[in-house]
Amino acid sequence: MAAVGKTSLDDNPSLLSLDLIVIHVDADVAGATYQDVGTRPLESDLPCEQPCPPAGDTTKDLRKVVEGWLTPLTKGTKGILCIPSKCTEAWVAAALYGREDPNVLDNLECNMQIVAYLHNKPARMRLVQSKGGKFKKNAGRYRKFMAKIRENWVFVQQTCPEAGVFSEAVNQAVLFRQTGKRSERM
Repeated sequence: MAAVGKTSLDDNPSLLSLDLIVIHVDADVAGATYQDVGTRPLESDLPCEQPCPPAGDTTKDLRKVVEGWLTPLTKGTKGILCIPSKCTEAWVAAALYGREDPNVLDNLECNMQIVAYLHNKPARMRLVQSKGGKFKKNAGRYRKFMAKIRENWVFVQQTCPEAGVFSEAVNQAVLFRQTGKRSERM
C-alpha cells in the first residue's frame, strides 16, 4: 500500500469506498517470533507477550507492533485495530456460554484452551471442528449463532475488556465518519 505514495489508509485509492477497515490480529501472535513464520524481522518487536492477566498489557504492546507493520502508513480515521486476547473465540464463548457457564469466564481472555472448549460442545453446537489434530472454525455455524453473539455483545464487552476496546474504537470511527469530530472520551 505504501507504494502508492499515500500516508494513511484513508488516502489509499483502493480503499476509498470503504467506511471502516478492521485490522484483526489475535494476541497469541505476541508470543511468536518472526522466525516462527519463516520471516526475517525488520524490527525486534516480537515477541511482545506480557503476563496474562491482564490481557491489556499484551494487546497494548501488540497494537504498537501492528502499527509498525503499517509504517509508513497510519490507520487514519478508517483503520481500526481488533486484537482479541488470545483469540476471537474467547468473545464467542462469552456470548454463547458465559451466562450459563460462568466458569468459562475465569480469565477468559487469557485462556488458550477456549478453542478446545468450543470444540468439545455437542455436535449441533460445535463451532470448531478438528481435522488432523488441527482446529478449524465452522463458518456456517458461526453464521448460525451470529444473532446470539450480537444480542449478547454488551455482556461480551463486560466480561472481555478487549472486546470493549474494539467496540469503543468502532464507535469512535463511526462517529468521526458521521460528524468529522472525535469524541472527548478518546
